[in-house]
Amino acid sequence: MGTTPKDRPPRPKPWWVFSVVTVAVILVVTSVVVSRPGPDRSEPDGSESATAVPDVSKEPVTFQESTSLSVPDTMRLPGRTFEAEGGSTYLVEFEATALKPEGSPGSAMYFGASLACGGPDGGTIRSVGGTQNVRSGERVTIRNQFLLDADRSGNYACRVSFSSPSDEAAAAGTTATIDSTWSVAPARSEAVEVPADERLPRLVQPGERAAVFRAERETSDAWGDHSDLLSTVHVTSCTMVNGSTEDGRTWCPEDQVDPAGSAVELTYRLVSIDGNGEVCDSRTIDVEDARIERLTHHLVLHGDAPIAHPADACGTRLRFVVALENEGPAPLVIHRSNSTFVMNTGE
Repeated sequence: MGTTPKDRPPRPKPWWVFSVVTVAVILVVTSVVVSRPGPDRSEPDGSESATAVPDVSKEPVTFQESTSLSVPDTMRLPGRTFEAEGGSTYLVEFEATALKPEGSPGSAMYFGASLACGGPDGGTIRSVGGTQNVRSGERVTIRNQFLLDADRSGNYACRVSFSSPSDEAAAAGTTATIDSTWSVAPARSEAVEVPADERLPRLVQPGERAAVFRAERETSDAWGDHSDLLSTVHVTSCTMVNGSTEDGRTWCPEDQVDPAGSAVELTYRLVSIDGNGEVCDSRTIDVEDARIERLTHHLVLHGDAPIAHPADACGTRLRFVVALENEGPAPLVIHRSNSTFVMNTGE
């Protein structure tokens, strides 16, 4: 699976059916004590010299950083600045990888990563990220993305943050190596982000399948020949009750906790809808499998599915679906926070 300007021509306002999902909340395992920092909402500082600011409306730009993070600590890297053109939309992609050394204290460490971006007027426009436990000797990558709408021309700044804040964690004293990359590029002409605010959070029982994101729209030549679907889904297996809280509710039922965790399957589908609103074709584009164990507890699932638009589509509308199946044995929580879905399509 791979990962992924302006003056766009007017287009009919698409009709969407949103279906959404979720993320996050934090975990406390017997060997790992964690807190819930959430995305970094502090204002990016844009510390670069103005003479070094790249113009992303002319050429995509990528920023890379390598550092180390000790437990307990929270780290904010210096902000990086780019110039954007007002009225344009940009695809921002972010990833951070943590490696917990073999033999370091504790069986696992909490790892949170986020990217916060602000505009010419200051303040934070958008922040995305994720949280996951990293076991000793394991390398974990958190990926996320969003569409940045530049409402006016000027300098925009983004800043990366990392956290593993609990001084009571068994992993206290661990120093992990961290690598991060984020990029900004003009989005394609028909790009749309589906908000994660309708169906999530929700509890998925063993053997149950749930739609995480769903977007439906009329077919159009303006789409081009394919779409790039980018999704991040944050889930928690009910290996314990802690770490499943969102919207003021604890989602894992105490009487269903199972330390064996959950096996999950994430599926991308393309569905054709005919003029009567009936499904006339359904194609599985990609399938990802993952196992969430007790020490992991949370998992950030990321997908990047390039989907070719069928030349022989039987219907007048296409539905893009991201669905998750929980094979158990523990129930699974799909969180809203930090779950994102971007359909990058068009010319």
